Amino acid sequence: MMRHKDLHGFLDPLIPHASSITAIPLPDEPDSFLPEEMQAFLPDVTLHTAESFSAALNQITQSHDYGRILICGSLYLAGHVLQITRLQA
Repeated sequence: MMRHKDLHGFLDPLIPHASSITAIPLPDEPDSFLPEEMQAFLPDVTLHTAESFSAALNQITQSHDYGRILICGSLYLAGHVLQITRLQA
């Protein structure tokens, strides 16, 4: 998520519906929150971190009986994920 966005305003409605939250850095976006910074802003939330989208996906699928995975926080991230998934298809 970009630093100029309202982290609490965005995540507060989602947190009650999530079984876990995993934060990753936004590649090539220096004005984005680092996963560790997000944890400092959300002390009451169990926040997992991963070094990349692929690492996060591996963590989630290996450690949870997951149903849906919501990718959110930034259009930059969504674009990055779409690019990765197109390359892997």
